[in-house]
Amino acid sequence: MVIDSSFRGACSVLFAVTFALAGASALLAATNNTPFEIKTQFFYKDDGKEIKPLDNNSVLKSGQNVGVVFQSKENCFVYIFWKDSTGNVGTLFPNPGLTAEIPQVMAGKTYWLPHQDGDRWYILDDTPGTEVLYFVASRTRNSRLEQLSKALLATSSGTQANSGEKGVAPSQATQPANQATAREMERELSTMGFAQYSVPKGVEKASFASKEEMFKNLEGVIRVSGAEALIKIEFKHIPN
Repeated sequence: MVIDSSFRGACSVLFAVTFALAGASALLAATNNTPFEIKTQFFYKDDGKEIKPLDNNSVLKSGQNVGVVFQSKENCFVYIFWKDSTGNVGTLFPNPGLTAEIPQVMAGKTYWLPHQDGDRWYILDDTPGTEVLYFVASRTRNSRLEQLSKALLATSSGTQANSGEKGVAPSQATQPANQATAREMERELSTMGFAQYSVPKGVEKASFASKEEMFKNLEGVIRVSGAEALIKIEFKHIPN
């Protein structure tokens, strides 16, 4: 068969494009298989005003203060939710009222919740039970989580700092809608893999004079291996 020069040229272009796409796919696969880390710490203020790490073994009283801080080594997207002792869920990040409007996180920047500036805290209300924090880290935006996040914000009172409550409690009229959205969100989260979350041994006994000192000295790290990953912190809330 005779192949003219134009056909050869077309074949060369096709080969080059195919090779480039294969290279891009390989690079993307390699990127997604390369873990990235987010230094993360959940913390609270104890009765003596010391700052302590919050973990699955923590027991907090009504009225105590809770905070979250994280810093990623790469640009990524973060979503943080709080399921309270009544089953209602609120969005901690992003939250236009206190934090950011979008979930994008810049590498090297430290994010303090509930507010980037000032000594503000989430405050446990008077309803004891089990409290759950969900932290999702993703390489790309998760449009489904963002839809659910907006729906939760629309049915809650808004995350409020130093207001005497966590800000996840919806009004009586919107509570069924909030809990329906919360169930949908938990189904979405259940499809994700759990991230590796490593903390130093004996960290539950550590205490610090300030949250800045705590974050500097503790090495709690979320390691994300795939496209996105989840960690879950569940602690007990008892009456004061």
